[in-house]
Amino acid sequence: MPGQVVSVDREVLPNEFSLKQNYPNPFNPSTTISFSLADKCYISLEIFNQIGQKIQTVYEGEMNIGTYNYVIDMNGYSTGVYFYTLNISTGNQKMKQTKKMVLVK
Repeated sequence: MPGQVVSVDREVLPNEFSLKQNYPNPFNPSTTISFSLADKCYISLEIFNQIGQKIQTVYEGEMNIGTYNYVIDMNGYSTGVYFYTLNISTGNQKMKQTKKMVLVK
């Protein structure tokens, strides 16, 4: 169940990499994850359960500068705490950010 990109904003170019808190949070059954890329880079956006097992890869690949919004459907998953991680790789620089989200049914 990969996420679906719902919008990309390239009119106001971000000057830093950032991962926003999902909204709504808590959610049922879908939520939006937003992040900004300050340069063209390789990314992976993944979702993990509370014991650290990867349950979903939302996106993996190269992306251009911009702000992205992904709608994630967690229908079929149980109530609980989940984590989403954005891994960014630009040449020899690597960054990783993780946020917590809560699925309530």
